Amino acid sequence: MFKDTRLLGVAVAAEGAGKTTLLNVLTGTITSTCGHVTLNGEPVDMRWRRKMAYVMQKDAFYPQLTLRETLTVTVRRSLLILNVN
Repeated sequence: MFKDTRLLGVAVAAEGAGKTTLLNVLTGTITSTCGHVTLNGEPVDMRWRRKMAYVMQKDAFYPQLTLRETLTVTVRRSLLILNVN
C-alpha cells in the first residue's frame, strides 16, 4: 500500500507556535491568509496534498486499532475526502 520512501515528521514547539495551523495549511484544511507555502521550492497544491496525511491526537486514535491501522484508516478517509482513486 505504501511506497518504500516514507517520511514521518514530528512538530515540536511551544503551545501557540502554530504547529496545528501549519499542518492545516499544508493539508488544505484551511487556506493561508498571507504569504505562501512551498515544499522543495514548489507551491503546495493538490498533487502534494495527495501525498500528505496527519493524525490529530485528540480525535483520531482508536483504542481498538494499532498505530498502523489508525494511520491506514486516516489515509483512506483523506483519499475519500479528496475523491482520489
